[in-house]
Amino acid sequence: MKRKSTHNLNAPFFCLWRKSRTSLLLCMLLLATAIATQAQKVNWTSGYPKLDEVPLVMLEDERALLIRFTPLNADINNATIEITLPPQVDFGAISGTRVLTSTPLNISNTFGGALATGRTASIAITSNGNKLLRNTEVEIHVNVKAVSCGTPGAANFDIQVKAGATNVMDGQKTITTNMVKPSIAIVSTDGTINFPTQASVNTVTYYLKTNTANKASSAKVTFTTDLVTTLSDFKLKGVPFTPVEATVGGKKTYTYAFTPSALGSKIDDTNDKVITFQGASTGCGSHLVEASVQYPHDSDCTTATGSSVTLAFPSPPLPNMEHISTTYVNHADAPITSPQVNMDGTTPTIVKTTFRNTGGSARNIRLHFRNYGSYNYLDISDIYMQVEGGPKRKITASEITEASNKTNGETFGYLKPSALGKPYAIHILIPEEVPAGKTITFWVPTINGDIYDNTTRNVYHNYGTNTINGITSNIIQVKSPCGDDGIALAQAFRIVYLNAPHYRELPPSLSLKGGQTKKQTVFIAPGSTNEAITEFHVKTPAWLTILSMKITSNSDGTGVLYGQATVAPGATHASVSIQNRGNQGTAYLHVEYKAAPCGLNVNQTDQVHYWANQKWGAQTLEKISQVFQEAIHTCDIVGISFDEFYSRRTSKGLKDTNNDRVPDDGSVAPDNEIRHDLFVAEDEGYFYWKGTIQAPGGYKYIDMPVKAVGFRFDSNVVPDPQNATVTLNGTPAAGQVTFARSTINTGYFRYHYPAGLTTHTIVEIKVPFKIRSGTNNPNSMDSELYVSATPVSNPLNSATDPARKGKEKASLPIGTYNLDRLNWWNNDAIEESFPDNNPKGPFSLGYTDIFHSGKFPSPYFPKEVRFHEYLEKLEFKLPKGYRIIDPLTIQYYNGSGPIENTTLAPASSTGGHMIYDVKNLYDLTYDGSGALQAGKWQRPDDFWRLTTRGKIKALPSAKRDASIMKRISTWKNPKTGQTHTHVRDVTFKYTGPGNSLEVSVPEVPAYGPTVSSPALTVTNQTSNPIQDMWFYFEGNISDVKLKDADAGTIYNGTGLGNRWVKVANVPGTASKTFEMSYTYNFNDCTGDKVKVYTGAGFNSAWTPNTDAPLDPEGDNFSAIDSFIIKPSADATVAGSITAVRDTFKHESVEPYTIKVNFTTATSTGALKNPEMKDFTVPSGQVYKAGSARLEYPTGTLTPIPAALEAALVAAFGAGEDAERTIASIKLADAKGSDIILPGNLDTEATDADRTASIVMEFNAKCNTDFTGIQYKGQIAGMSPCGTVAAGSGTHIVSRKLYPNVTYNYLFEDIKIAPVSGTHAFNELQTQDTLKLTIKKITGTVNTMVPTDHLMLRMPKELNVEGDSIFYRGSGSMSGLAKRDTITYKDSVDAQGVRYVRLPMPINEYNAAANKGVGAEITCHVPVKYTPNGHSRKDNPVDSIIASVNIYAIFGSCPPIVVPVGTGKDSIGLFTAKEIPARLYVGELDTIEILSAGFGGSWYLEKAGGILQHTGKKWPHAPTDSTKLGELMYYFTPVIDGHNFGGRLPYPVKIWIHPWFIRNLDPMKYICKDHDTLFVKGGGMDIKYQWFHEGSAIAGATDTSLIVRKPGKYHVEITDTVPETVSSDTMEVYFREIPVFIKDLPLHARECDNWRYLLSVETTGKFMTYQWYRNGLPIPGATKNSYYALAKDSSAFFRVSVKNPCGDSIVSNQCYLSFCDEKIDGINRLIELIVPPSAETNPRPGQLIFVKSQQDFTFTIKAKNGYSLKYATVTTDSPIWNEQGGIKRTILSDSVMEVTILTVTRNLKVTVSGVSPVGNQEIIRKVSRAWAYEGKIYVETDRPTTVYVFTTMGHLYRREKVQAGLTTFDAPQPGVYFVKFDNGYSGKILIE
Repeated sequence: MKRKSTHNLNAPFFCLWRKSRTSLLLCMLLLATAIATQAQKVNWTSGYPKLDEVPLVMLEDERALLIRFTPLNADINNATIEITLPPQVDFGAISGTRVLTSTPLNISNTFGGALATGRTASIAITSNGNKLLRNTEVEIHVNVKAVSCGTPGAANFDIQVKAGATNVMDGQKTITTNMVKPSIAIVSTDGTINFPTQASVNTVTYYLKTNTANKASSAKVTFTTDLVTTLSDFKLKGVPFTPVEATVGGKKTYTYAFTPSALGSKIDDTNDKVITFQGASTGCGSHLVEASVQYPHDSDCTTATGSSVTLAFPSPPLPNMEHISTTYVNHADAPITSPQVNMDGTTPTIVKTTFRNTGGSARNIRLHFRNYGSYNYLDISDIYMQVEGGPKRKITASEITEASNKTNGETFGYLKPSALGKPYAIHILIPEEVPAGKTITFWVPTINGDIYDNTTRNVYHNYGTNTINGITSNIIQVKSPCGDDGIALAQAFRIVYLNAPHYRELPPSLSLKGGQTKKQTVFIAPGSTNEAITEFHVKTPAWLTILSMKITSNSDGTGVLYGQATVAPGATHASVSIQNRGNQGTAYLHVEYKAAPCGLNVNQTDQVHYWANQKWGAQTLEKISQVFQEAIHTCDIVGISFDEFYSRRTSKGLKDTNNDRVPDDGSVAPDNEIRHDLFVAEDEGYFYWKGTIQAPGGYKYIDMPVKAVGFRFDSNVVPDPQNATVTLNGTPAAGQVTFARSTINTGYFRYHYPAGLTTHTIVEIKVPFKIRSGTNNPNSMDSELYVSATPVSNPLNSATDPARKGKEKASLPIGTYNLDRLNWWNNDAIEESFPDNNPKGPFSLGYTDIFHSGKFPSPYFPKEVRFHEYLEKLEFKLPKGYRIIDPLTIQYYNGSGPIENTTLAPASSTGGHMIYDVKNLYDLTYDGSGALQAGKWQRPDDFWRLTTRGKIKALPSAKRDASIMKRISTWKNPKTGQTHTHVRDVTFKYTGPGNSLEVSVPEVPAYGPTVSSPALTVTNQTSNPIQDMWFYFEGNISDVKLKDADAGTIYNGTGLGNRWVKVANVPGTASKTFEMSYTYNFNDCTGDKVKVYTGAGFNSAWTPNTDAPLDPEGDNFSAIDSFIIKPSADATVAGSITAVRDTFKHESVEPYTIKVNFTTATSTGALKNPEMKDFTVPSGQVYKAGSARLEYPTGTLTPIPAALEAALVAAFGAGEDAERTIASIKLADAKGSDIILPGNLDTEATDADRTASIVMEFNAKCNTDFTGIQYKGQIAGMSPCGTVAAGSGTHIVSRKLYPNVTYNYLFEDIKIAPVSGTHAFNELQTQDTLKLTIKKITGTVNTMVPTDHLMLRMPKELNVEGDSIFYRGSGSMSGLAKRDTITYKDSVDAQGVRYVRLPMPINEYNAAANKGVGAEITCHVPVKYTPNGHSRKDNPVDSIIASVNIYAIFGSCPPIVVPVGTGKDSIGLFTAKEIPARLYVGELDTIEILSAGFGGSWYLEKAGGILQHTGKKWPHAPTDSTKLGELMYYFTPVIDGHNFGGRLPYPVKIWIHPWFIRNLDPMKYICKDHDTLFVKGGGMDIKYQWFHEGSAIAGATDTSLIVRKPGKYHVEITDTVPETVSSDTMEVYFREIPVFIKDLPLHARECDNWRYLLSVETTGKFMTYQWYRNGLPIPGATKNSYYALAKDSSAFFRVSVKNPCGDSIVSNQCYLSFCDEKIDGINRLIELIVPPSAETNPRPGQLIFVKSQQDFTFTIKAKNGYSLKYATVTTDSPIWNEQGGIKRTILSDSVMEVTILTVTRNLKVTVSGVSPVGNQEIIRKVSRAWAYEGKIYVETDRPTTVYVFTTMGHLYRREKVQAGLTTFDAPQPGVYFVKFDNGYSGKILIE
């Protein structure tokens, strides 16, 4: 067989031995040829590349990718190793070493690629000139980590060795390993934990673990339960921890993130990480604790569902609250009757209501208490309660909820303020527990009677009852201690209400002509006349006399019920009282009125007041109901008299003259016998108007405005004017009646007769209408009737329209009603209770009727038979557990005759749905004209009621508490055929024998064929034990077992599919919980429903037929629940390829075993038919035929079927020169049928059940890859439902398997040590000698061969110094002492590793005793370090590696070469930042070692001395300036805490910096043509260089510089380091004479604004400005612009501009006018200041005004003894002076006339120079106006009027002021003029 070589044998130095000497000669020839070629290639060390540990676990520890090889033939120049990682894997630290020397390689790493597609690294060798040296073995150590959560499976690591851009021969390798996620689990073996009492607390135990050997460093665990369950006291291995509690989605969660520090150690596949906590619950029955776990703790890489634990608490019987009594009581707690209730509206009357609990313990009791009356409310401030045996206590406000409150309205009246908003219905929720058999009592105060104040408002209600003094008291909620709803029976009334008298309609308007008599009928309800006295009162206006008054039961005045009523007559106030006539809701008040004769022709409108009183003993409820009727006395008849107005119904029934509800003869009822004011929906009729035209006639229009009172024209009564008819004097007339509807209840009819209506014409108008829907009330319609010759524009508001002729008004009654169907039960609570299993009844099963509500006045349609609707069908939908026994009895009542009975069997009965065809009871054709069919009933008239009676039986399976029975009535309209159906829900409550059944969870996941969930809890609801208790299960399960969670007893299934299970009797009121387990036959993946039934011998012994299903309709069936089995969708396939050992032998020795494994250890759910796709066998491996077996469960081996065996032989039985692949190895093929592996949450399964393997044997051939082999494949599988399992498609590989190789001799690891003792080098310490200690440990027989040699690997910076080495021996090699020549030493690989091949003393070994085994020899190798800049700063630690290369043998195959005895020494190659380091005196600087990880200490001495500093950076500041120059410091060579020994030297140079003694200023302004700049520098041998605008000035190298042009200047000084320092920059400017670019105008004018901007622009920089006004400098005005203010009046302005040298220019003089002259009538104030030695005319001290723009003239006269010769006149303005603006005329020595020319502003004029005899005081009086802070101030010496003008002359304000100071509000900001009426004026500025 030809051998495939997989190893490079370091040619040209090695050659394999062959079987003959001829082969050896050929090898030698080839060797010579190889030496000549020197091609670059590599030899991979056996077993490399590899990961130090497999598999690679996501997000866990780093693994080391170890790459080891040897360059052959030649150095690899520009060597790089390129690595491509699988996706989601990243690089860590990377290092390289020379294997023989253990010295590090200098490398430079370049990273690329993306995590998603694969990161890359290019590792460039920077040692030895970027070379990997020939024959120098290197190892690259690459840390890798799966840094994110990726897809598990086989992962490839690609390695390529390159020389520059060229791939090196044999330099490519790919290793494949499995990348996996930790499979984490949270499991419990508790299953169901039974809690003996509700208060019990039990420990729940979970285990946090992994499903495989791959550990996890963290996890986040979540426990979930319901809101009533509490988990606490959490511990991990006994150490408490506190999870985060939250409420999510209606559930409670407890979450804790177990960080690595919290765990302490990693999570493994043992039960080491045990979590315990305490479980408790306030809810009864089963409560589920669910668990899930996430990995890692801070992100969701994988999440697993954990085991669930059922907490089984007892389920006590439900509470059952029964009503005992409710009554009014006095303060002695004695019962009183309703007539004894306090009715004064203030004094409370107590209601006492008591209930008894006949079931289990009751909590959370909620009482609904209601005053079932319209004239009562509750005093909630004083309610008490008491549980039997406990104290009586007051109910707190927080326990009361107001459900309904009193409001105002016309139905029940208007309340007094003290009653408005008070509650009449409340809920009371109490915390007390009511034990079984105990009572609870409440005392509730009620305020009754006189709580209203109706004043003059209508209060009426069309219903037979206005309730008063009724009470409803029900327990509407009761809970068991577990929170389950108990049984609370309810009734509508506990104290039956009484009835308050009231009016049922608002009477229509009453209109009478003078002397006319009318009868009025009003619909009323007399109320409860036995308990109280009822009074109905009528009061009329003076012109309306009451002729008679009575109450009858019929609207036509007939009936004897009220014949004994007492009438109190009166002309305008009469009443009638009723007593002892029962509770009456329907009656009619009849009053006959007569109007007084007309006097004047004036109509009068008043009101008739109707009211009702109710007398309760001494307390009378006055005007409890009242209505007001409009009454019109018509005496002014013009245009047309309104003679008649009524309605007629045209939809009529059959004639029934004797009113016996049987049609007389089939004919239609005549009009004169029926009521025309009653209508039902779809009825038709017409309105009728009649009137007589009055003189003078000629009217062409008749209008009939109408108002609907209580109904609408669009939806209730819809007129049809198109079919209206009109007759004139009995003759039909042409013309159309129209109807214009204004609102929903107003409009007008109009008839147009163009010919004109003559006097005495009788007009009759009929307008048809249809009832679209009823209002269920007696309503009315008001109508006016008038005529006009021309159309009235607004008929609805025409009283003042002169065209209208006619003032009369009339009303008609009209009641519209709907059918008001009722489908009812036998009580107002609509509830029925069943205390046992005996048939109940016969009793009423409800009734059906129409017109039930009583709003339609009885007797409905008298004297006619109307077939509205009949009951066609009656249905009962019974809840589970109830049956109707025997046929029903149907009772028919027509309102007047006897009750008729018949029986009726169901037409159909399906699952409790009973249908009865009631229509078959009627003769549907009978109309009175023939005979009624025998045995049939007549169709019912307008009143009918069908009552159903029968028996109902409750079975033990009936639901306790409330279940709903549906009573369904279907009515049919015989005319239209339409039907109407109503469903009435009736609450059935069962309290008899039975049990509850609770399934702990509604859905159960199936994780495998065996399921052990849910838990079942049965509770006996009565005190009697349940005997013969059986469970039956219906569904796709079998072999059921139930385990008593308390006793541990197991009950096995029997009968049909082993699904019948009998358990022990259940004691009274006890709960039993059973843990369920069964076999599940995977079927419906959407969910298999399993129904759970219980049955028992409740009333007698019971033995079911277990060979048939349980009958849920049987008498012994008691409860049902169900759950869904849903196969878990979380199926995950996992697998592996394993070998028994990691090494294997050649086929000549023995075959080895490979197992293809499938497991569900990481799968939550079950896995079906897993397979290994693309199973690949490496080259050199051959399947051993017949060896394959199926191992399932673990430990059980079964031969595989022939088909699979043949497939394996065909795929792997030969062809070992290449790897081979089979498409798939299927586990089902190995078993011969489907196979389902249970998931890890199938608690009934073992680990052996979860793993299946296909076991095969293989033979290894000589072409086996000796670097190691791997088997690989791709796993797949599916869930039992056929969905693809997670993990399918994952590629996996086996661990690397290595051939078992033997060696002829071995060496101990070589020891390497430097002679100096310092294992470090730096820029100064570069030489040392290595001492290699070598010891042979085996090989006493075989001689060494010439090709054996010593290989030394070291960093490229190290090399052997010289060409020889020296050996010295000991022991059997003691004679060894020789120098030998180095074979090869200049090979440096791309990673910077130098390979030195050293000769071995082979002859001496072969000659020595025992071939030198056991003897130590030493090899002395001189080395020298050559630093390469900073290239080693990032990888300062390297290795020197030494090894012996010898032969190895695999079976009978030819030998191979391998290194042995490898030794390694770490060395440090230290790099300084600079050599020597430069330090400056007095300046803190840093001496630094750049080597990564440096941690050595600094000294000033080579040995001993004081420690100066520790660390790579030494902050150092020399202080002694006398010690300048070079010094030597020392440091200890420490890297990452490892001291390489001794101290290394570090030279430094002490120096000083240059600096500026004198610097430049920032700016210089030069007034001459040149100037000189000076600087002064300090430092060592400094030189100067000047710069202008950044450019060096040639020759400017002195301390000074003469400048002649502007610009930026600076200077630099430089010392001998050299170090350069730059000065500050100076900006130089030369003298500039300013020139105006923009000058001032000569004139400017501003009339609209309060200021004006003056500005100039000039050339030059650094100019200064000064503004002048009228020649005087303006303080602060020193910019190139200035705002002149109008308040300062007009003036001359100019500005001067000056440069820094003093050169200046002056602008134009600008006269700025503010338009003072525009203000017509504005005066200027002149203030004269005159010395006492003179007097003036006008006099000084008074207000002197002169009009603006006018001259002011005054005279001065000197007093005796004084002269004006030297007198002067000046003003406070430079405009007016004696050089201009002031004119003086000397009239004499003592008299002078002075004129102030063109006054435009207020002036102060001062006279001086009058020679006084002596000094005299000058007195000033001021009249002025000014503004300050939003106010105008006016000061005057006498009363005057002040005017304020705008600058445009508009008057803003006028004020009268008194003498003295006056203030008023200022206007908006601006300039204003103020003028006094005495002539003073002035300008003010509002700012």
